[in-house]
Amino acid sequence: LCAALIGLLTDSTLSALGFLQFNATWPGLPTWVNPIWMLLLWAGFSTTLYEMLGWSNNRVWLQVILGVTGGPPAYWGGMALG
Repeated sequence: LCAALIGLLTDSTLSALGFLQFNATWPGLPTWVNPIWMLLLWAGFSTTLYEMLGWSNNRVWLQVILGVTGGPPAYWGGMALG
């Protein structure tokens, strides 16, 4: 739940700052609020974090490096796909 909320907050912040733009939003809410599919995507992704990255639990430095080098390309790839 925490990872899904962090993802939702991160995407909403990036959208409010103009770095992301969602074509479909929640009815009646500002356009910077994440659409339901993005919330569900974060919730699904967060359920796999422990198993997927369990090998890095004791290596915080590696987690930081992976987040910094892997996060931006993931967003750029998503934007390229529309």
